Amino acid sequence: LTDRQIEDMDPIGSSPVFIHKEDLRRVAPIWHDVTLKIKQDREADKAWGWVLEMYGYTIASKIAGVRHDLRPALMAQPPWDKGLGEFFILHFTYGMDYDENGAFTPGKMGAWRFDKRSFMAGIPPKNLDPPP
Repeated sequence: LTDRQIEDMDPIGSSPVFIHKEDLRRVAPIWHDVTLKIKQDREADKAWGWVLEMYGYTIASKIAGVRHDLRPALMAQPPWDKGLGEFFILHFTYGMDYDENGAFTPGKMGAWRFDKRSFMAGIPPKNLDPPP
């Protein structure tokens, strides 16, 4: 892809994608191939890690000529989105860590933590302690 093509990519990020079957048929084989190429590139694999298939989808969509109707207000991603506003769904992508004073501590384990990955062996308790 050229720099111009990259700039023209739909910024679909981690928002859910609703796609027509015919568009998916066009994107899927390219998505597969692009994702494998990204995985085989050590630098890209290290930089993108477990989300590399999302980047693979974005790149494959551009190559296939599939465009997206972007709806930024569809999904909130706490803790980056500070309020629920008019969002329709929540995406708990990131761990939410806070120190004992209630300050958000992105990228480091806080005194209070909610991360969906902490509950991979079972469901979270019904009454989690609120953050400080």
